[in-house]
Amino acid sequence: MIRAAGAILWRKSSSQEIQVALIHRPKYDDWTFPKGTVDTLETPIMAAFREVKEETGYEAKFGRYLGEVVYKEDGKNKQVKYWAAQASSTREKFVPNDEVDVIQWVTPKEAKNFLSYADDRELIKLFRGTHVDTNTYVLLRHATAVGRGDWERPDTDRPLNELGKAQATALTKALQPFGIKKFVSSTAHRCISTLEPIARETGTAIELNEKLCADRFEINENYSIDFIKELLSSNDPTVICSHNPIIPHAIASLISSRYTPEEFAPLLPGDAWVLHTFMEEIVGLDFLRCPQVN
Repeated sequence: MIRAAGAILWRKSSSQEIQVALIHRPKYDDWTFPKGTVDTLETPIMAAFREVKEETGYEAKFGRYLGEVVYKEDGKNKQVKYWAAQASSTREKFVPNDEVDVIQWVTPKEAKNFLSYADDRELIKLFRGTHVDTNTYVLLRHATAVGRGDWERPDTDRPLNELGKAQATALTKALQPFGIKKFVSSTAHRCISTLEPIARETGTAIELNEKLCADRFEINENYSIDFIKELLSSNDPTVICSHNPIIPHAIASLISSRYTPEEFAPLLPGDAWVLHTFMEEIVGLDFLRCPQVN
């Protein structure tokens, strides 16, 4: 199976009408969405983020996962995962090249008249029926820590091990597509250390709150869950770094049966649930696996 990923890149026109970007590929003489192959150690969303920038010049803020398309390429199955992604207001200069020579902005309704493939036309139909102007919140379990049996000091001081440090660094790129503006962490050292690389990269301070700590949750589950609900009322893309079982319990409390995923727990170190809200209603829930590290 060839793994690939891409996005329906969108923006709002001066009249606040949603437009989507279509690319023309001279090699195939087709109109489609930006996409490309997932490289080694990349997650699909990392690849989609990279490919959008390479093929269009735009950085984008990724939102909801839209689905996948599977087709044959050179006799092999190719799986392409797609997200909705809002284009930034600035871009690098686009230079027509052998891969992409034209970028065309059209309305989603107009897109079906351009798109060369039936699968892409089905995807834009799904996009049209989806809230895409959403807020994103990442509920992240801390990276791998030193085992409890190997640590004699207070549990809140337990640090990341070498694997966890590598995971924390890898999470910087894994979380980059969401355009995170705010980081909130349990006061446990392993949670803070998980967020430090990406907070440093973005020049953003980490907000600490003991309500996200495991011992507080053991005293009163609602103490932690109510705080997470408060955080979801902000309009800033936010990463909330906490523990098992707080995150699975919070997800179970937040979602309705309409959005029930196959499983909530247990989250492995560095795994996350990604919530998408529209007017404070949860309209999407995606699972984000911790990226692989060497």
